[in-house]
Amino acid sequence: MIFTESNDGAAVELRPGQPFTVRLAENPTTGYRWRIEDWDRPVLALAGDEYHAPEDLLHGASGEHEWHFRAREPGAATLRLVYGRSWSKDNPARTYSLSVTVS
Repeated sequence: MIFTESNDGAAVELRPGQPFTVRLAENPTTGYRWRIEDWDRPVLALAGDEYHAPEDLLHGASGEHEWHFRAREPGAATLRLVYGRSWSKDNPARTYSLSVTVS
């Protein structure tokens, strides 16, 4: 199961052990990166985190960042990610959230 920007704010139900991926466009050449702000670790396990560069490799082209999770035990969790520059103290440029219920 893959969740993208179109799923921002969505609520999903999963079974224990069920894997899922969050895939978001990212452009690290401009300094903007996604980072996980919060998630409930007893309910969701982070299984992997990777960035895929764009095929054309043009300066400024966006790639995709993927986080691989696995539902652990029954409960509810909100996964929150923020998009911004690490050195900027301003509000993030974008946010992403996914409400997950494991039952």
